[in-house]
Amino acid sequence: MSVHFGFCVPVFANPGMSFFRTPCWERLEWPAVRDAVLECEALGYDSLFVADHMFLGRDGAIFEGWTLLAALAGMTTRLRLAPIHLCDSFRNPALTAKMIATLDVVSGGRVILFYDYGWRRAEFDAYGFAFEASDDLAHRQDGGGPRGREGLAHPGALHLRWTVVRGARRAVRAQARAAPATADLDG
Repeated sequence: MSVHFGFCVPVFANPGMSFFRTPCWERLEWPAVRDAVLECEALGYDSLFVADHMFLGRDGAIFEGWTLLAALAGMTTRLRLAPIHLCDSFRNPALTAKMIATLDVVSGGRVILFYDYGWRRAEFDAYGFAFEASDDLAHRQDGGGPRGREGLAHPGALHLRWTVVRGARRAVRAQARAAPATADLDG
């Protein structure tokens, strides 16, 4: 087993915090982000990680994580692509599964999934997303509420060609299509 090197893409400005995963940039600027990513690929890094938040850092300015991962897939050739945590409550689980499969196919199988539940209530409130008590990190006894378990079941179902999750609040309907499947069906 060898050591793999990942880079946390600076997707928001965060001046004043020296020891954070994002540089202390005063402003969010695409050319600096793009150049950092291209330098990582040139230096031989293995992966890129992108935060999945609605607002963060200075003035709340942040690049939307999933859209940015798609852009990074198009401008790199070998770097693995991952959300730092893909918030299960920002997107419908079936839609999320479709997004993961699509990015995995168009990137040549380079997606790493880091799926998580959201914890910043202010983001949920500002964007009108439901923030459920079972999703509250401080009150979880079993390490995962029903929303997280349901969300994980749907992305996992990509490898099984959309096995229906019974008992889920938003079960995948018969009309949902599993195409494209993820790039590597054998894991």
